[in-house]
Amino acid sequence: MPKFSPIIIIIFIATLILSGCNQQQAAKAQNLTADSSLVVNDNLILFRNLGISLDSLISVDTIPKALSRQGIYLDSLQIQELIADEIPNRASLSYSSIRLFSIKELSDSLCVGFYVYEYSDIEDIYMVVYKDIAITDVLKLPIQEESNIKDVIDDIEYIDYFESSVLFTDNSHFIITELSTTKGWNYDEECVFKTSLKIETFYSISPDGQIHKEDVVKTQSCPG
Repeated sequence: MPKFSPIIIIIFIATLILSGCNQQQAAKAQNLTADSSLVVNDNLILFRNLGISLDSLISVDTIPKALSRQGIYLDSLQIQELIADEIPNRASLSYSSIRLFSIKELSDSLCVGFYVYEYSDIEDIYMVVYKDIAITDVLKLPIQEESNIKDVIDDIEYIDYFESSVLFTDNSHFIITELSTTKGWNYDEECVFKTSLKIETFYSISPDGQIHKEDVVKTQSCPG
């Protein structure tokens, strides 16, 4: 009967132990992939527990265009848990609807949600800040408006345009940009007049979840 040296026996036992550890680590990795509760940070658990799929939300640092219908429409329970009565002058759900457009994590305890509040033919957009799943501040955002015919003078049709965007420069600072433009068009559909005003408002979000306005920069273009 063959004899095994003590060194060979020790190597064999060590191999078995390492194999078992690798299998446990592989199983743990599979669990992390399959069970989202293990990978979702605490400040997003509220959304997940309300049945909101985080993967279905738009994760860009912007606000939706008017009438885009992007995002997830919320039911009454979700609305009560996520925003309660924090949105001012909110009409009854019988006459309105609210959808969650996107969520952005700022830190382990801070996140923001972008909500579109629809009522009649109007859309309002709000940024809601959460700290440890509790609402700490709310900011109403400008919306992208459709073009509007302003006036017709000397066969020139003047049309107002409006664009807006939200850009996070880091996890505690963001800029809201509003661009108002007036263009004059002749009957040959040539743009013969253009003037614009850009307003950039700089904000910060403090560790306690409060929104602070830091600065406003206005830039007026010359007609051309």
